[in-house]
Amino acid sequence: MSGAAAVTILRLGHVEFRVSDLGRARAFYVDLLGFVETAHDPERIYLRGLEEREHHSLTLRRAGAPGVSHFAFRVAAEEDLDRLHGRCAQAGLPVRWIEPGCPTRTPGSPRNSSSASCAIVRVWIGRSPAPFAIRSSV
Repeated sequence: MSGAAAVTILRLGHVEFRVSDLGRARAFYVDLLGFVETAHDPERIYLRGLEEREHHSLTLRRAGAPGVSHFAFRVAAEEDLDRLHGRCAQAGLPVRWIEPGCPTRTPGSPRNSSSASCAIVRVWIGRSPAPFAIRSSV
């Protein structure tokens, strides 16, 4: 994007993998690779690396077919979210804003859609903003 204002992506925030066998995926990521399980429910396992400060960086979600549900980047400032919004819209990608506590999938959208979209998320951790930009395939 020549001439466009830079977006400051600080790091990858998290990734969600769709897995067909949650137990086998846990055995691989936790027992073999050594990820730390921070939480789980019947549909998801939340993992992080040993030195990570966030609750999780990898989510394993039970699904009919394996794949990547979404990945998120932590950006430096609110303005980066606005720039990302503009870039996604300019590229012809559907763009939606997700406020904290809201589901990341638009109600009524297909669960395994193959079309890409951009979701822009404002997340607040304590009193400090932690903006995320998510590029999602669901």
